[in-house]
Amino acid sequence: MAEIRIRAWRRTPGGKGVAKKLRATGRIPAVVYSKGAESLAIELDGRDVHGLTHGRHAVSLESVVVWLEVQDGGESEARPALITEIQHHPIKGNVLHMDFHQVSLTEKIHARIPVITVGDSPGVAAGGILEHALRELEVRCLAMDLPEQVEVSIGELGLGQAIHVRDIKLGDKVEILNDPELTVVSVMAPRVVAEEEAAEKVAEPAEPEVITEKKREEAEKEEKGGEEKKGA
Repeated sequence: MAEIRIRAWRRTPGGKGVAKKLRATGRIPAVVYSKGAESLAIELDGRDVHGLTHGRHAVSLESVVVWLEVQDGGESEARPALITEIQHHPIKGNVLHMDFHQVSLTEKIHARIPVITVGDSPGVAAGGILEHALRELEVRCLAMDLPEQVEVSIGELGLGQAIHVRDIKLGDKVEILNDPELTVVSVMAPRVVAEEEAAEKVAEPAEPEVITEKKREEAEKEEKGGEEKKGA
């Protein structure tokens, strides 16, 4: 489980104009939400935010416990929280605002953790295509037991084989909530090959019907009966 500590300062909530002035000073406005309590408006150091969103935890921020060291006057309080939303500038890409959800250290939480593949698949080496179908797992556990990410080894995954949710083991402290039968990753045959095989099946001539002696006699009787009716 990964955890990060960053500085935060309590602030007075304001409108867009106040937030814009705050960002001009290098601070980022944020809000901490908490179950059964009022939300807390804070501001973060822009350099800390940049390090958070561009550091080694950038790909799995939603599954990392962030300890907010909130300064309020002369007092400091550490609040464990998960990032729930990061708002970016539509053109520049810089962070405009962040939302956090404070978590309890004694109650289990629901969270999503990213799934990444590691290793080289022999099926891919043989010409197969790697299909990464499930990129996140939904889990329930205590905040301090939350995995930052799930690494799925594909080192033995051959052509036509797959890894399902039921094959992933995270220990007794983490419960996976996804359907066990869902496919996480698989190696499929190249599409061109599959299309060629389908075309070959369509092009195969149908087996000629074998006309037995009995069928021939029945056909002759039907033909003779039809002629007799015409003559009548």
